[in-house]
Amino acid sequence: MVKLKLPLENFSQFTQKWNPIMKETQLKNQILLSLDSTMRLFRNNVGKGWVGKLIKSTRESITLVSYRPLESGLCVGSSDLIGWTTIEITPDMVGSKVAIFTAFELKTKRVVTTREQANFIEQINKSGGIAGIVKETTDIERIKHEFRNRIQQ
Repeated sequence: MVKLKLPLENFSQFTQKWNPIMKETQLKNQILLSLDSTMRLFRNNVGKGWVGKLIKSTRESITLVSYRPLESGLCVGSSDLIGWTTIEITPDMVGSKVAIFTAFELKTKRVVTTREQANFIEQINKSGGIAGIVKETTDIERIKHEFRNRIQQ
């Protein structure tokens, strides 16, 4: 598992409490449906489970033999939606396209961004990617606009 351990310059900007009406699944579905053709994002579930030969299964538990852990997702703190945004680059390369790593952390209700999530977003942005916290679909345009401003400086 990879852990990003660079200092956070502005952690407070990520710790605001959100109070939207919808649930995260509804927000994710709205976002995925609202994306333009330049963005391709996938759900990134981070977690750990167990796999093996199933011996017994009840409502409360399962019994496995020959079991082993199965970890999913990029790393602790990685965003809920990850993928790429295709952009056309410099005049001397007109017509060429590149995929820019893109990550959106979804926040609903009063859920607060963790330090690891804020760090992941900050590192993606510092490395030339597109990342941010999304609490409604309009946040995507704001994040893309911030990216354009960074690369034009």
